[in-house]
Amino acid sequence: MLVTTSTTLALFCPHCGKLMYHEISLFQFAGCNSVSIHCECGEIKATVVSKKHKQYLLHMDCIVCETKHLIAFSASQFWANEVTRVNCTDVTLELGFLGPRDMVEEAVNKCQHELQDVIRDLGFDDYFVNPEIMYEVLNVIHDIAEQGELFCQCGASQIGVDILPEELELTCNVCRGVLHVPARNEMDLSNLRNAGRIVVPEKRRRRKR
Repeated sequence: MLVTTSTTLALFCPHCGKLMYHEISLFQFAGCNSVSIHCECGEIKATVVSKKHKQYLLHMDCIVCETKHLIAFSASQFWANEVTRVNCTDVTLELGFLGPRDMVEEAVNKCQHELQDVIRDLGFDDYFVNPEIMYEVLNVIHDIAEQGELFCQCGASQIGVDILPEELELTCNVCRGVLHVPARNEMDLSNLRNAGRIVVPEKRRRRKR
């Protein structure tokens, strides 16, 4: 029987909102009972605690309800050869996935498509000027953010998104700078793909006289 000694945790950061993949090895728990999960933004977004390798506790800040969650996994669940969803216990939304890397990446991509399905089911097709372009623009922005290329001139990467009929309004959660990304036609989509990076202009504060 093959014993799995590593797993991948894909988790959204509650501080900057970025989704990252984290490789966790059984050997990281040698000599200690906890492993901290760090985001590229420098914040600790979760801690995994081993209970004598029989149970693993995931302590994490929730990006959805902004509270702390404690999620328990048995050893067989934590080191399984299948994907386990990491959900917000309050509103049952995915915060991330745990399992083999290739399966986790597939689950993340499926989750992204499910978001599009939800938008369609809610009847938003009639809301958008060009629904297909809007869905593609959302995909591209998601990919750019995942690569760490969505940020504000002020240095922050916490960017909020408002979806309007023919554009997306990106707002920096720190300085409140705003960038409008058009989503009307193929040219808008092509320009976004070619850019490969999205920089929200910093909102300048008025100088006091």
